Amino acid sequence: MIPGSRPDGIFTTGTLQELINLKGQRPGNRAVIIGSEYIAFSSVLTLKKKGITIAGMVEEDPKLHTFSTVAAAMSRFYNFPVFRGASVRSIFGDSRVEGIEISGKNGQKSQRIHCDTLILTGKFRPYAPLIDFTSIQIDSATHGPLIDTNFMTSVPNIYAAGNILRGADMHDLCALEGKRAAENILRRFEQPENGEDEVFYLKAEPPIRYVVPQKMLPDRIKARLLPNFVPGCSIQVEHSMNRPVIEAWSADRLIWRKSYRRLIANHRIPIPIWKFDLKHIDERAGVILKLHDHH
Repeated sequence: MIPGSRPDGIFTTGTLQELINLKGQRPGNRAVIIGSEYIAFSSVLTLKKKGITIAGMVEEDPKLHTFSTVAAAMSRFYNFPVFRGASVRSIFGDSRVEGIEISGKNGQKSQRIHCDTLILTGKFRPYAPLIDFTSIQIDSATHGPLIDTNFMTSVPNIYAAGNILRGADMHDLCALEGKRAAENILRRFEQPENGEDEVFYLKAEPPIRYVVPQKMLPDRIKARLLPNFVPGCSIQVEHSMNRPVIEAWSADRLIWRKSYRRLIANHRIPIPIWKFDLKHIDERAGVILKLHDHH
């Protein structure tokens, strides 16, 4: 959706990693990174590995999608500016990228940045081509398969975990999800079906991007001592925000509420389902997660 003639020199983070780490190629000399998630700063390290100059990082939100202290430290160390609340208006160049034009909200503060390489990061989608044109139910929010607490999809005996469920999550948590899914597969082999039908569905309203898993089995909900490091129910939000409140509602009843100091956009945020008032969940209505930004 960015205006321009589609010249060479525009890469996704996946293509960038492949060119430099697998093929040892140098994709350009002067790069601009669009987005400010963790993977955007990983791209900085990848580019510097080949001695490529970072001309800047552009984030359309006023707040970065990572920790501000980390972003400030890296921008100072590698000597590149971070443009917040700015978006790319156009890409210049015919056969090769020659630069971009960025501006703030309402078209203000237009600025041109010289570069020959553009890295597009953020707003990742799940890598789930295997389920295209199958009967596996797709979640409209994640664009990946809808799963239950056991990581099983809508088709019995087919399980999914990691970045098949959501876009570009941390690799260590993806690996732990795969391990948990494998344990559930083994348990299904070892234990006969109990015919348990008690379930409720979990949904989320904007600015929450999505919630995973979407189908909850109450008997499988257990307390987690370290929810940040153990795969479980989690959400992502569209924008970084300070002092927000997340609430869980079932029909007209508030069943859980928590205040947060800060939420970082496009970052896994664990939701402690075991703290919900499970006895007052209306299974037909399900549970809806709502976020209130008081600032």
